[in-house]
Amino acid sequence: MEQTPLDVAGGIERLGDAEIWQEIVQDYIDVCEGLITEIGNSIAAGDALKLRQDSHAVKGSSAELLASRMASLSADLEHMGRENQLDGAERKFSELREEFARLVDFVRDASISG
Repeated sequence: MEQTPLDVAGGIERLGDAEIWQEIVQDYIDVCEGLITEIGNSIAAGDALKLRQDSHAVKGSSAELLASRMASLSADLEHMGRENQLDGAERKFSELREEFARLVDFVRDASISG
């Protein structure tokens, strides 16, 4: 069985309130949407520093929300930026975009209560 993009139960347990958790997840989606666009722009421009910075932001917020695959993919991109090694970054970015779309669909379709 495929892992869900977010650990809903864990997230609600950490906050103690499903409604607050949903608000935080929506804020995360709104912010990450822009950051993911910036990551793509950074890769296209060959800007390793900006790639590292934006990927770090996505990694941290994803880890806080227990979106483990998003955090992992962002960490990979952050490492590429830190090492100024962008070979394979477009492929990794494509995976990040796909996972983000999966997360957005999951949140939209989920019936979350707590």
